[in-house]
Amino acid sequence: ASSSLIGRLANIVGDLPPVRMASTAIFKSLTSGMDTITVERKFHQPFQAVIPAKQIFSANELPIVSDRSTGFFRRLDMVQMLYTDDGVKDLIPLLSTTAELQGLFNLAISKLPALLERRQFTNETDIKTMRELYEARSDTVAAFIDTCVRPAVGSFTTKESMYAEYVAFCRLNSTEPLKYDPFCKRYKETSEYHEEEKRMVHKGRKMGWVDVKVIKAKLLV
Repeated sequence: ASSSLIGRLANIVGDLPPVRMASTAIFKSLTSGMDTITVERKFHQPFQAVIPAKQIFSANELPIVSDRSTGFFRRLDMVQMLYTDDGVKDLIPLLSTTAELQGLFNLAISKLPALLERRQFTNETDIKTMRELYEARSDTVAAFIDTCVRPAVGSFTTKESMYAEYVAFCRLNSTEPLKYDPFCKRYKETSEYHEEEKRMVHKGRKMGWVDVKVIKAKLLV
């Protein structure tokens, strides 16, 4: 509830569900630093308030968003956890020792002078890269299409070979690929190059997409 954010320095969500985000309006308001949102409390009149709390979300899969605007992606700062240690069940005791907390505090203090001089935090990732990273970890098919699929008049790419390239793209970028049928459905929904037909390929007729080719998968930094 929005009322629980009043007076908070941070709003930390431990596991964001991987569902489609219909609107990013509330998120933009919460991260603008100046926009108000409507706060409702039980048995009280709603009121408008600016929420200064930092928004911190953790997720195994990012929610798909239809908002591809600069205003959305410039608000994001993604920290990717690419490595796991299955032998460690609980990191909190390891990270909250006196030595670890002192080290974190000293690191934060060393960055403070530059922060005060700038009067704002920095985001080292440019918006184009952030958009690619977000798509790769929320909508792997859209990221694959944007990165690897190109129009090519007269070309024919079978669905099997397209799917194989998609799986290679996902593995390169440490993301989980969809199964074959969901991939084909999502590709047809997302790509503008989705005209299908069946052609003779290697002594057999196979379904594929026409006037399209796939270029080599690349790592999204």
